[in-house]
Amino acid sequence: MEVKNEQDILLVRSIQEEGSDEAFEILYDRYSKRIYNFCLNYLGNEEDAGDCTQEVFIKVFRSIRGFRLNSSFYTWLYRIMINTCNDMSRKNKRKVFQQDLGQLSNIGSGEEPIESRLTSKEAMEAFQKALGKMKANARTILILRDVEGRSYEEIAGICSCKTGTVRSRLARARLSVAEKLKDFRDEM
Repeated sequence: MEVKNEQDILLVRSIQEEGSDEAFEILYDRYSKRIYNFCLNYLGNEEDAGDCTQEVFIKVFRSIRGFRLNSSFYTWLYRIMINTCNDMSRKNKRKVFQQDLGQLSNIGSGEEPIESRLTSKEAMEAFQKALGKMKANARTILILRDVEGRSYEEIAGICSCKTGTVRSRLARARLSVAEKLKDFRDEM
């Protein structure tokens, strides 16, 4: 079930009714770091993550007057973010990640955190490459769950699907990454 943040609702209404720049700045301050971190994990480099974060908030600024508060602001914002990341990923045609995603855990077998298995630079590069080859929806769910620690219910709201769908896509995504990393796990 989606929880609406009352502070967000008041800020959005202030923007919609009064055009409050201060309210927009508060929302930006509240969510920009999360958006940036997701974009960084999704796109794989700081420059693209910064550009994408900026683009997300430009889109939010342009369309917030039309936001009807049927869902939480957070969910609406994350949908914009995911669409913007997908657009940027297609434009860039870069699939090799350059940032350390060492926070990611529970991949594949779920026996131990990924950082304890992927210690070499080559293994990390293989892991990043594997993520880059995943379908956008699987990569999104994997990052939301395993990097950001979002609940299945939150992810379902963000991705507009059922929690069962989230669970099955996540399981397939983890297996896909594990299979792509099999050679490196066998060497360890």
